[in-house]
Amino acid sequence: MSILTGNKAKLQIGKETTWGTLVTTTQEYAFFSEEFKETREKKVEGVIVGSKGEPANYTTKIQVEGGFSCLARADDIGYLLAGTLGSEGTITDVGTNGKKHTFTALEMSESSSLPSFTIKIDRIADKFAYSGFKIDELKLSGSAGDFVKVDVKGVGKDETTGTTLASLSKSSRRPFKFSGGTLKFGTTSIEITSFDFNYKNNLQKDIQTNLTGLYTYEPQPAQRQITLNIETIFDDNSLTQYTNYYKTDDTFALELEFESEEEIETGLNYSMKIIIPTIQITSSDFGVKGTDVLKHSFSLKAIDSISSELVTIELINTNANKYI
Repeated sequence: MSILTGNKAKLQIGKETTWGTLVTTTQEYAFFSEEFKETREKKVEGVIVGSKGEPANYTTKIQVEGGFSCLARADDIGYLLAGTLGSEGTITDVGTNGKKHTFTALEMSESSSLPSFTIKIDRIADKFAYSGFKIDELKLSGSAGDFVKVDVKGVGKDETTGTTLASLSKSSRRPFKFSGGTLKFGTTSIEITSFDFNYKNNLQKDIQTNLTGLYTYEPQPAQRQITLNIETIFDDNSLTQYTNYYKTDDTFALELEFESEEEIETGLNYSMKIIIPTIQITSSDFGVKGTDVLKHSFSLKAIDSISSELVTIELINTNANKYI
């Protein structure tokens, strides 16, 4: 028997109609790593059995945990953005062939719910399917000289083996590069050397009753947390932001945009823009840490506002269909 390697592994997703009910997958991802697994909470009886050893353990809860990492591409990242934020608006035309997809944070009600996905993975030795996967956390990150990376984590319902993957192709789009990014505090352009954007749904994922059996209720988001960590060159410009916003507690609007080198048509490139209308700097650090170039780091968080969306993400590509 030969040793298995991950170079032939496949990972596919498909949006579910009903939470926890497997569907045919519709998108395959080129990925770095994945860590999906079924977890079983096992409890010991705890009774005195009058023997030399411990009593048996029994499963009392079943849940799936995991996620995967990939690069941000202008087409397949739409499923991940839609799955994280939960709401996708009307697609609008841009130019002749461009389509703009707009994602916002889901407004929770009795009838609303974050979308769930079926995840199917070919691990060579067997093919696994994970139902009811909801994204709890999405992270976009990048640094000078590199690509924009995506990390998603979440929870699902259960695991099955011996599944069948669809015949799909991975995205042919080039990944977004850090060098294609622009960041604005209000109308001021900020030069950065790295960034981390984090969106957390804080899923309520542990509600279990007598009627749910070994499984939990369908997870739903609680208070959303959106944070951004950036590093800049320490200079007069960084100190201006420090003085104007960190030392005053003032809020401001922020835009972080990445534009691909690939054109949809002349003058229109594939792009992704994160718009946060109200954000605040929560920490700042610019200490001297040796003889290297001085850096200035900021941590920021999005602030809830009644008059505007918590966050809006715009994705421009050629996909004429909604992701969710």
